[in-house]
This record gives sequence, C-alpha cells and structure tokens, in this order.
Amino acid sequence: MSPATPLSQISEAQLEANRQNAQKSTGPKTEEGKKRCRINATRHGLTGQFHAFSHEDKRAFDEHCTNLMADFNPETYREKLLAMSIAEDTWRLNRARALENNIFAIGMSGPIGDATDVDSAEGHAAACQARVWLADGRNIQLLAVYETRIRRNIEKNEKQLRELQTERKAAHAKALYEEILLARLAISEGIPYECATDPGQSATGDTTSGRNGFAFSTDQIIRLARRELRLHKAKRAA
Repeated sequence: MSPATPLSQISEAQLEANRQNAQKSTGPKTEEGKKRCRINATRHGLTGQFHAFSHEDKRAFDEHCTNLMADFNPETYREKLLAMSIAEDTWRLNRARALENNIFAIGMSGPIGDATDVDSAEGHAAACQARVWLADGRNIQLLAVYETRIRRNIEKNEKQLRELQTERKAAHAKALYEEILLARLAISEGIPYECATDPGQSATGDTTSGRNGFAFSTDQIIRLARRELRLHKAKRAA
C-alpha cells in the first residue's frame, strides 16, 4: 500500500477532479436521454403535495407506497395519512442508505482510489473505504443522524397507527355485537328487525348505520344473529 496522501491534498484533488468532470459533462444529448433524466412534478393524491421524481423513481415510489399501504390496510383518513407518512419515511431511509453506499463508491473510483496502491482488490476496497471515511466522515456521520431521526419518525407513526386501528376495530366489534343483540331480540319476539339507516338510504334500505357511524348490512346482521341463536340452542342441548 502506498503512503497515505494527506487529507488536504485529497480534498484539493477531489475538488480539481470535480471541476474537470463538470467541464466535460454536458448532460444527455439525445432526446431519449433528455427524456429519461427529466424530473416530473406530480401532485400526491392523498396529501395534495407536489413531489418531483424522475420517471423511474416515480414508478418505484408508487409501487413502494402501494405495497406498504396494502400491508397497513388503513381505512380512516387519519390512518391513511399515518400509513403514507410511514411509506415516505421508509423511502427516505432507503435513499439515505443508498447515499452512503454512493459516497464510498465515488471515493473509491476517484482520486482516493487512484492514490491507493494495494495488491488485491479486496485490500484496495477496504483501504479506500477507510480513506473515504477519513476524508468525508463528517458528512457520513450526519447521514447516520438523519437515518436515526427517520427511524424514530417511523416508529412513532407505526405506534400511533396501531393504536388508532386497535381503537377502531374494538369500536367496530362493539357496534356489531350490539346490532346482533338487537336483531336476536327482534327474532326471539317475532317482530321485524328495525334500526336506523344511513342518511343517504331510504327507510327500507339494506344498509344500517350501526353504532359509532359504522355501516352494516341488514342481511348480514340477521344472519349473524340467527347463527348465534342456533349456537346458543346447540350449547344448551349439549
């Protein structure tokens, strides 16, 4: 391995290389290349915010968010906002990891790589990574702090989302059970099962509002109530 080049010389060499590369690079020349590199601003359907993406990143981002939203399966607006925040933060976390890898890759292929003389490819990569850390360690540390903050946001939003969904599911189960009890009583007394309908439904509509604003199918409630009555008779017979 050759003697280590002083960090000040490495930084100056990197700066000069960047200047030269900037003069050589004129960007994409073909229409296809320009189209590929073009950044599009799109409005997010849920939040209404503008996001700037390349075509490739937009497709990857949409697929990432769609898959995570399907995992969390949010139903209310607040749940959807939290799930989308988690999806976006996860995207940012993955991007931060890619940035760290790219920092080392650029360092290894630039002046640091040229100034490092090691016989084996593995040794060269290890030495270059160490020298990149020495030359650009502060930015890498800042990136680590950035990742930590993103993880905390994800954990906080996941906890809040779980609490909201648990509360909603418990309220739904309670409202459904109360409707089943009312239907059982109506069946046992031989009277029609009556309950309030949604504001948009007629008095003879099939959808009932239930408790806490939950909507239930009248046929579903009657079917569940009759099933519970049969189970109750079966248990007594047993």
